[in-house]
Amino acid sequence: MVKAKTDTQSAVLRFWRDTEIFNIPPAPKEKDSNERLRIFRLSSGEKLPWHPGHSGTLTSFSPDEDWVHAVYVGVASAKEWSEIILRVVSPDERLQEDDLQRIGGHGWLGAFVVTSSGNAVPDSFVPAGFSIGIERLRTKKTLDGLNVDIKIFSDAFKSRRGNFPVAEPATESIELPSPQPRPASATVTAPTNTCDTPTSGSITWRELEEELTCALEPLGDLTDKMKFSFVVKSSLRKRRKDDDAAKIDPDIEFLNSFYLDDLDRLIAQADSGRSFGSGLSRYLGLESNANHRRDTLRQHDAMAGCVSPTQMPVGRWPAPKNHHLMLAQQAAVGEICGQLHNHAGLLAVNGPPGTGKTTLLQDVIADVVVQRAKALAALSEPWRAFGAKTIVGGMNVYPIKSEIVAGR
Repeated sequence: MVKAKTDTQSAVLRFWRDTEIFNIPPAPKEKDSNERLRIFRLSSGEKLPWHPGHSGTLTSFSPDEDWVHAVYVGVASAKEWSEIILRVVSPDERLQEDDLQRIGGHGWLGAFVVTSSGNAVPDSFVPAGFSIGIERLRTKKTLDGLNVDIKIFSDAFKSRRGNFPVAEPATESIELPSPQPRPASATVTAPTNTCDTPTSGSITWRELEEELTCALEPLGDLTDKMKFSFVVKSSLRKRRKDDDAAKIDPDIEFLNSFYLDDLDRLIAQADSGRSFGSGLSRYLGLESNANHRRDTLRQHDAMAGCVSPTQMPVGRWPAPKNHHLMLAQQAAVGEICGQLHNHAGLLAVNGPPGTGKTTLLQDVIADVVVQRAKALAALSEPWRAFGAKTIVGGMNVYPIKSEIVAGR
């Protein structure tokens, strides 16, 4: 979220990376519930879906099915989270009214999975990257290598929740405090060393409050005036014979950006002055020269060049002849095949929804397939398609040669 002062590749990559970090993960909405998916927004003391007394709302339709619960901790208005992020990233700025109108829904600080018997899945915890990014900025640290801190938070959850055997939930009645709104200062009641102390794997309100305490730690006093709730998304799924807490797949829609490590690696590469490939260089480069732009809808010679037989693809997606590409689609396919068939690079196709971008991409794919088939057909022996042996995952693999993949 730090604005790039120059048009250097490093600045562009940092802006991209920081935007990924400060994305606010959306909490599931109660209106999306159905017979196989139940979403509950809970305040302290309400019945938890995996506790006795909640079975009436979570009924399995088959003995082979079971409920698994994704728990979202520290749920609050996305507007509030946006204001806190801006307060840390750019203290002199405030969200304007039109900004606030565009921000809706709720965001969360951490999420993990609970089994039908009420036990946390140790490897399922996902912290919201923006909270760790806020901690970095508050403590005057760089945002480089944020995934390291994300892993530390995930490992800490595993340490807290992963040292106990799977157990069925207690059958006796559980005395719970009456549900009522409470300020965040009242929410954080666990001991200060809670986040370092292993506790029982069975999740009750005490454990949820502990997880909220841990999730709020990176934010310091920024959330003192906020109120939080918990959202539970209960999904009905097939039960496996070998089912246990360690083998349940996480059921959380939002994950932190998959690109943080890659972006950090590219930032380091740019900072050291090492060059990128032609495709990424073009993507990160300056805007194209306006003098080089051509309007194919107005400049007929430009359109003729795009649909010239010399740029016509050798393959076509199998479709009825009356479902052919329109002229502008044909021009885009011609440019893609003409520019990128024998050269690395990048070419953007822009257009409003429903104008056929995906459809024209099918013809590009068909051309790639046919080009590779032609390259294979030209070989004197089939085995000449494969390169030298390499080892992948402990197995011997003979990869297809790069020139065959490129259709040359």
